[in-house]
Amino acid sequence: MKVVLLKEVKGLGRAGEIKIVSDGYAQNFLFPQAMATIASDRNVDIVGKKIKKKKEEKAKPKGKKKK
Repeated sequence: MKVVLLKEVKGLGRAGEIKIVSDGYAQNFLFPQAMATIASDRNVDIVGKKIKKKKEEKAKPKGKKKK
């Protein structure tokens, strides 16, 4: 089964990567713990946009707040 990872999974991959895993592993471990979702075109787009947004937020310089 093709899945797109929502979080980093030790020994499997990082968030946003598409992996092929056994059906049982996906259904019994990854899906219940919200670590992955089925790799449909729509889901891949959604996850890709979320990861891109997180990277952009991390890259923004944090300025000092004025009182």
